[in-house]
Amino acid sequence: MVKTKKKTSLPLHFIIIGIVLIILAVIFVILILKQEPGAPENNLVINTPTDNNNIEEELIDVNEEPGEIFNPEIDSIEIVNNLDTAVATTAGASLITADGKVVNEKGQVVHNNALPMTDFAPKLSEPVDPGTLLEGTVKLQADVNGFTPAEFTVKTGEPITLSLTSVGVGSRLLFENSALIALELPVPADYTMAKTFSAPAPGRYIFFQDMPGRIDQKGVMIVIE
Repeated sequence: MVKTKKKTSLPLHFIIIGIVLIILAVIFVILILKQEPGAPENNLVINTPTDNNNIEEELIDVNEEPGEIFNPEIDSIEIVNNLDTAVATTAGASLITADGKVVNEKGQVVHNNALPMTDFAPKLSEPVDPGTLLEGTVKLQADVNGFTPAEFTVKTGEPITLSLTSVGVGSRLLFENSALIALELPVPADYTMAKTFSAPAPGRYIFFQDMPGRIDQKGVMIVIE
C-alpha cells in the first residue's frame, strides 16, 4: 500500500505578512508616480556663481574677427526725434538719450563699426581736464610703458564714456576687432580726450597702442551681460 504525503499549507501569519508587504509596495509605487515631473531629486539646489571673475572666464575673445563697416547708403538708420533730454558726458562727445541710446546731433544712432570721424561714428570729444570727467567714465592713461589700467569691465548695451590721457607721448588706442573701428582714440601728448559709445556684445575685446614701436602695448575691454 502506497502512502501519499499530505500537502502542507503556509501558516496564516506568513500569508498576512505577505499581503501587508504587497500593499506597502503598491502604496510606495503610487507615491513615486505622484511626484511632479521634472522635480529635482533629493531637493538639491545648485547655486551658479555670479561673481565677475567666473563670468569673465566664460567669455570668448572677440578679436581680429572681420566685421562689416556700417554703410549709411544701404544700412538702416535709426533716428531719435526728441533730443531735449539727451546729454553729453563731456564736451564734444556723442549724446546719450534718456533711454540710453548714443546719437549724434541729428538724433541718428551712432555705430561702433562706422568709419571713424564720420557722422555715424561716436564723436571724439574736445580736449578735457580729466578731473572734470563725470563719475562712471572709464579713465585710461597711456605712456611709454603702456596703458593704465590695462583692463576694464563694462555691461553690454550700456552707454560708455571712455577717456584716454596721453602722458608725455602721443597715443592712438585702437581695437583689434574691426567691428569696433569707430572707437579709436587718437590723443596728442599731455591731452585727455574721450568717446561715448554703446558697449558691444559680451566678450573680451583687445585694444592696443597704434604707434610706432609701441604696438605690443595692449589692454582688454571685458563686456559682460
